[in-house]
Amino acid sequence: MSHPDSVARHALNLVAWRAWSAPYPDSSDFEAYLLGAAPTPAVDAKPANRDVPPRLRRRCTFVSRMVLETACALTAAVPIDLERTHLLFGSRNSEINILRNLLNDIEDGEAVSPTAFGNSVHHTASGYFSLVAKHRGISRTISANDDTFTCCLLDSFDLLRRQPDSQVLLVLAEEQPLTPFDQMLTCPPFPFAVALLLRGGEGGMHFRMPAETPTAVRDEPSVFTFLRWWLGDAPVLHLGGDFGGCTWYR
Repeated sequence: MSHPDSVARHALNLVAWRAWSAPYPDSSDFEAYLLGAAPTPAVDAKPANRDVPPRLRRRCTFVSRMVLETACALTAAVPIDLERTHLLFGSRNSEINILRNLLNDIEDGEAVSPTAFGNSVHHTASGYFSLVAKHRGISRTISANDDTFTCCLLDSFDLLRRQPDSQVLLVLAEEQPLTPFDQMLTCPPFPFAVALLLRGGEGGMHFRMPAETPTAVRDEPSVFTFLRWWLGDAPVLHLGGDFGGCTWYR
């Protein structure tokens, strides 16, 4: 289908992706889940993090381990020049469970763990990846509630527009918030991380803002909706959002 010029100028190319989730630790199983033919879920799966030094792995939060599992798998499978790669981490709630445990310790008069305190910030996961991969380039974190994934894609486009020869490693991750935050925050169906390698240039996918047909955000993470569309053959996807969302074209 033909696209208006205003759409064609906003282009991103999805080069490769990897996913990890508690029920579907293998990317192929996660893809099957998205397409409705899921195998039997794994029980109590945890990220293996075989590429992470044991001493560092012991310090990592669960969110960080999910991020490292997907990001390291992607960088191992696809030739990536980390000198030209921007790291972008997106999470609606990030380390909310670490923060919750710290607040409980303070309320109970317990000593606060320095490691837990250092792990309670939003960019904990991106910091650990930078250590493991020795990444010294641009690293950003984004939290935008239901619009987190869309805002990450828009920021990726802006980075690639400014530096056309670069690429973006975008990783999104969420775990399920513990009580009492599970009553206040939107919860994913299960803990997950998805890593996407994005490049600029012609082809790939195009977007327009706001969405041509505004839709409510589905009762699942937007990145799930996006990947299901990408794996299928529908030409257009309308991702709703508080700011109007985006319409995506192949």
